[in-house]
Amino acid sequence: MIRLYSVVKIHYYLKDAKNVILGHYYEKSEQTAWKSGINISWGIADRKPPADYPYVTKVFSVIPFTATIIVIIAAVIGIFLALIFALLNVYYRNRRAIKVASPNINYTIIIGAILCYISTILQVIYIDPVNETDLMLLICRGRIWFLVLGFLMVFGALFAKTWRLKMIFQNKIARSRGYRVNSLVVYYKNKCVTQNVMLWHVIILILGGVLLLYGLSLAWRTRNIPFHLANDSKYIIFTIYNVTIFSGIAILVGHTLSNIALRVILVAILTIIVTTGSLCLIFIPKVPQFCKAHRQANSVLCRENFYVNKPRSLTNHDIHKAILRKMEIKISELEESIQFFRKKAKKKEEENEMVKGHSGDLCNL
Repeated sequence: MIRLYSVVKIHYYLKDAKNVILGHYYEKSEQTAWKSGINISWGIADRKPPADYPYVTKVFSVIPFTATIIVIIAAVIGIFLALIFALLNVYYRNRRAIKVASPNINYTIIIGAILCYISTILQVIYIDPVNETDLMLLICRGRIWFLVLGFLMVFGALFAKTWRLKMIFQNKIARSRGYRVNSLVVYYKNKCVTQNVMLWHVIILILGGVLLLYGLSLAWRTRNIPFHLANDSKYIIFTIYNVTIFSGIAILVGHTLSNIALRVILVAILTIIVTTGSLCLIFIPKVPQFCKAHRQANSVLCRENFYVNKPRSLTNHDIHKAILRKMEIKISELEESIQFFRKKAKKKEEENEMVKGHSGDLCNL
């Protein structure tokens, strides 16, 4: 083709190097005027006109069925694990070891973890966007909102528990708070997009980072509180470390890996690892603490129940022994609290002495 102002000449080259004008294309009117009486025979195998641009072949990138099943099974196992923790929380909610761990806050953590697992399942589910537009839109929204809400519920509740413990001990009063030249193969996948998507990603990451930093500072401030049944500071620090490392890997994989199916699978697996790890770090350390407190607090009750069933074997010595055991447990708890407040009082005295020393220096001046 040769462009002449707004007219394009359409040329045809013969084998003997003759140049024949077939017609003219007028750009303004977008019309083609062909010359009559010219017989065109294309010199290619399929007798079709040659392409003036590469043919693009679209190939839909589908996540392998086996990988999808593995991710869904792992997420379902995580949901069952969360439900087991919830049932244990309900069953033993009247025991002291569970009461001091704030059962209602634990429910919030468990619900948040389940939302994260559901988000992982939605990540690997494929729905035809052409025939099921409304359903695909719901899945796209669910992928984002379930993950964001789950993250905020897990760590918001966890840090609220730590903040509550800090306020109790701080104020001493409890307060609730591939292609070729002529063809291209393009792999593509359904992707949920919105306006200013990068801005929303940055906002969500900043909010999550601020929440994690605030939780880290709370955990650091409450690390020396002697109330071991309710003090989760050490495990909160481990949980934040776990989330930071794996979330960083997930972000790196999500923005750098070119294989679409592999990228979705890896992000889903990392989400499951983070959620399951957080659940285990929050709840599993409670098991030995609960067993120890259960043995100490209920060994007396077991003996008393045995004596009630067999009143003839009850003696004054047994009664005194049971009462003494209860008092020993109470004294042990009070000693821990006294030790904590002694350290705090000593620190206040040192601060007062320092202030008095500075006041004396100012008077001498």
